[in-house]
Amino acid sequence: MPYKDKEIQRASCRTYHYDHLETDRLRHITRRYGISPAEYTALYDTQAGKCGICGRPAKRLCVDHNHQNGKVRGLLCVTCNIFLGTIEAVGIDPIYEKIKLWLK
Repeated sequence: MPYKDKEIQRASCRTYHYDHLETDRLRHITRRYGISPAEYTALYDTQAGKCGICGRPAKRLCVDHNHQNGKVRGLLCVTCNIFLGTIEAVGIDPIYEKIKLWLK
């Protein structure tokens, strides 16, 4: 049954969204990477809640996977995940050279 007051409807939707953020995120991980919430938690605990590359602790870590075969490699922080994705897309040599020039 639709709400007559649009503002009440928006507030209800916002409340639902925020109440289900974690559940929706875990459902996304299951659909996208084929691992259950328990498997994600086991990976997180194995890595002690830290990024697999830089070792910084994080409440949420990204699932890193091989784009060729879909195999999950581990969990990374957002920064390392983006950097790794860029290196995989462009290659290490062009980025390494640009970083060297940038830092001069």
